[in-house]
Amino acid sequence: MAVKLKKMRAWTAEEKAAISKGIEELRPWGYGVDFGEGISTRQGHEAFASFDRVLSFVPENLQGASVLDLPCNNAQLSMALKDRGAGPTLAVDYSDLVIRQAKFIAETCGYQIDTQVASIYDFDPKAPQFEYVFCLGLIYHLPDLVGAFERLQKWTRGVCFVETEVLRLDGNDPKSAFFIPGLYNADPTNWWIPGIEAVINIAKRARFKSVEVLFYQEKPRSVTREGYPLQARAIFRCINDVAALTHPSRVIRA
Repeated sequence: MAVKLKKMRAWTAEEKAAISKGIEELRPWGYGVDFGEGISTRQGHEAFASFDRVLSFVPENLQGASVLDLPCNNAQLSMALKDRGAGPTLAVDYSDLVIRQAKFIAETCGYQIDTQVASIYDFDPKAPQFEYVFCLGLIYHLPDLVGAFERLQKWTRGVCFVETEVLRLDGNDPKSAFFIPGLYNADPTNWWIPGIEAVINIAKRARFKSVEVLFYQEKPRSVTREGYPLQARAIFRCINDVAALTHPSRVIRA
């Protein structure tokens, strides 16, 4: 089930044909998209549970707040935030393909978002800071965890939400981080699985003023194809300055 975007609507026969054509031209889709009326990518894994969980901690009315979504994949989260009244919204990803997918969805459904092809290491925003920063499913793919959090802190005016793979609390030291020496789930870009307290300590070392764990869920007891035990997922809220937010009274609800 995809993020429910408010601007999905009834399509004319001509629009349906154009959407279907665009879907085929932009394959493969990492995250699936359902345009309604039986039109979908019919491809892409379900990342939407994590989107919906993060959105549950975000105010219903963002009152024009600025947003950075990095990595954005095809920017469905950015568009869901626009539905909540976000102001200037920048969706960034290192993949040219997913940025083209994001532009296609936004143009098709009528969303005004800016996009940029860049990684967390070479991203250089024109706006120095954003009131809300979203970094979902990224940090365990990065060799330099401290450097990543330092960049996120620099770009965050108010609050940064981080969703990531973490070590299970049972049987692991929450202050540690497991270095992956090879593949993990057949993915060579997985570098680290940090513990809960390791993430908190790194974020604080990067000068976030406070860090909270909003969500933690262990995966079923099983192993990856390489034999590593499956771990857990968590969502963190890293606060730089609540007073800088457009509507600070609501950002701290959980």
